[in-house]
Order: sequence, then C-alpha cells, then structure tokens
Amino acid sequence: MKDNERLVPRFPVFHVPHDGRLVKSRLQMFCIPKEKVWFYHEKMRDKVVAVLIPPECRTEGEIAIFPFSRLQCDTERYRGPEEVMEKYGMGYSYSRAYDGTLINENPGARWEILRYYDRFHGYMNILCKGHPRVFLIDLHSYHDEIIPKDFLVPGRETPDLCIGTDLRFTPPEVLWIVQKHFREAGFTTDINYPYSGCYIPERIASGEIERDFIAVMLEFHRRAYLTAEEDLDEEKIEKIRQAIRKVIEECNGIRWGKEKQAGTETDDVLI
Repeated sequence: MKDNERLVPRFPVFHVPHDGRLVKSRLQMFCIPKEKVWFYHEKMRDKVVAVLIPPECRTEGEIAIFPFSRLQCDTERYRGPEEVMEKYGMGYSYSRAYDGTLINENPGARWEILRYYDRFHGYMNILCKGHPRVFLIDLHSYHDEIIPKDFLVPGRETPDLCIGTDLRFTPPEVLWIVQKHFREAGFTTDINYPYSGCYIPERIASGEIERDFIAVMLEFHRRAYLTAEEDLDEEKIEKIRQAIRKVIEECNGIRWGKEKQAGTETDDVLI
C-alpha cells in the first residue's frame, strides 16, 4: 500500500469475557451455597464494564460478550499447564475463588465446558478474519480486593487504568495514544500492572490469519467508573467513552503487519 492511499478504517472489536451471568448447574456443581456463588460472582465479575463502550460502536463495531460466569468458564485462561492462574485454582474452570475459598471440589465436566470455551474462541477467530484492519480492545475491570497479593509491588499504587499489551500486536504508538487520552481525561494509568497481557485470538496469534491487527487491554479500576456505592458514575463513564473514541480515531492511521512487528518494543510511552 502506498503512503498516499486511503486506509480502510479499523474495525473496533470489544472483547468482554468476564461479565457473563449464565451458570449451567449440570456442567459444574459448586460445593458452596448458591448465595455464596453469586457473592463471588459479583466480586470477581468485570462489573457492567460494557457500559464504557461508546454507543456508536455497537453499530459500527462488534461487542463480543462471553455469556457464562467466569466462575464456571474463563475463556481468557490457557487450557494447558502454561496457565499461571491454575496455581490459584483459577484456570479456565475455577476450583477456588479469589480469596482461596474452595468453590468446586470437582471442576469436572471440563470436556463439556470446553465446548463453550472453544465455540467462543472460534467466533473470535471468524470475527477478526472478516475484516482487513481490526482494533481489538480487551475490556476488563478490577478492584484491589481481588488482586493476588504476589501481583502487587509495595508502594506502587493501583491505577485507574491498567493498560495491558502484547509485544506482537500492541504497537508503541497505540500505547502512547491510550496513555495520552486517558491521562488528559484525568485518569491515572500504568502499563501491565497489576495485570498484564492482552487477549489475541488464537489464529491471529499463530499467524494462520494475517491481518492488519492491533490490540490493547483496557482494565479499569471500579473506582474509575462507579461511585463508592458501586452505582454508575455517569460523568466518569462519559469521560471514558470520549477517551475511547479518541483512541479509536487516532489509531486508524497506524499501519501494522508482519513487516512492522519484527523487533518491536513498547517502551516509547509517556512518563
């Protein structure tokens, strides 16, 4: 493509894996009372995080929300021993909650849970294959109570926005743009802290599907968009939506492909 050719706008895809409410009891029998299941669900869900997506992106882009509670199936976990959260009992099928409480003595029927896991990943592969230029925003929220203690650094405050990156698919320009617009909107930011990484559809990650594909994780602290009582803070929400709009618009001009990814680092950021 020549520099003076008009770029096709990037297709925004919002990936929301941790705010589903569906629980299929026949797939997984919890060993705690139902009210405790929902207590942990509410503590660990990415609470109503889709409200942060600009309304126009619901028609001009795609919002992929996994319908199951993450307590039952977490599609962002790896399926094998490489998954670091397995040691906490929080792999793709949870046996423990964030505080170590045993919630499922036999996270069995995993073969059936994997049907839903694989179906969602397949959907994401097809979705991203259908557009020549994709901007995937991996959307999450968190709060201090649920962070594993060994994820935290003494004296380092948790940010309003944790920006997660993938060295292959998060260009330095994207990281700079995200930091710039959210800091201008009044939010504190940090990179890959307290969480790190960014979801990449498996066939994109493997190179089987080649696209002009960029991605970033936006993980908002609940205080960034909820009140102290955990009600929606409309003023903060609109600031976040406006910053996301600016990020999407500015990232339209970034070219990214195999030839651009080689040797890329993401150290060129605001300090």
